[in-house]
Amino acid sequence: MKINEWLKRLGSHTIYDLESIKADYEKATGNSADWKGTDPAWINKTYGTLKGVVKPLKEDGKPVISAFTIAKKLYSKYGNGKAKENYLGGGSQFREYISNIEV
Repeated sequence: MKINEWLKRLGSHTIYDLESIKADYEKATGNSADWKGTDPAWINKTYGTLKGVVKPLKEDGKPVISAFTIAKKLYSKYGNGKAKENYLGGGSQFREYISNIEV
């Protein structure tokens, strides 16, 4: 599966368990995932009350990563350099990264 096809399956504002999403990516694309995650407690503290739409994450110490962060990292590695960087919304920027990854 192409990387951009795999990314399209993700929710642009979704936060994933790092190890599970890395395993899924590697299985689906055959590429290695060298991403670093974030502590869920930091996410809760930083974004926990954001417009009341972010549910608190289980603070079990397992690292997490957002789909947006994954798309940005994959774009920096595999992108064509043509993505616009001035979108106000994360969802729009997420789709821009995907559309400019050609592998």
